[in-house]
Amino acid sequence: MRNPLSAILQSADGVIAYIQEARRLSTGGVSLQPAAVEAIMDAAQTINLCGLHQKRIVDDILTMSKLDSNMIALAPDRVRPLQLAEKALKMFEAEIEAADIDAAVSADQSFSDMDVDEVILDPSRLLQVLINLITNAIKVCTARSTRSGSRN
Repeated sequence: MRNPLSAILQSADGVIAYIQEARRLSTGGVSLQPAAVEAIMDAAQTINLCGLHQKRIVDDILTMSKLDSNMIALAPDRVRPLQLAEKALKMFEAEIEAADIDAAVSADQSFSDMDVDEVILDPSRLLQVLINLITNAIKVCTARSTRSGSRN
């Protein structure tokens, strides 16, 4: 299960590296338009994010015995929660756009009031929660817009 995911991740990394190199070396000759380069980079980065998330899911499935033994490992780290939320939303950018949904990350005023920049948590676990929430929100908004014909 890990091999195809590794190939996806390596391919996406290769595309990103190639585009970065093409950007750097774009002297004369045929070159991609800047908008095309940005679109390709964006797509490759999204593939990479989704591939990394899939890899994490596969890793979790393969460690189910640890869950049964109450030995699930958490990997706490310093994280900027808003950046993690933006990363989660980025993974669904194409789907959100295709469904004509307006989506953005915003923080409550209390977040700024408390001057929160970083927290200590397991980023992969929080990312999984955010992905589940975003997935459910897309389903609800898509179902609602199908019934009402309005923009979400």
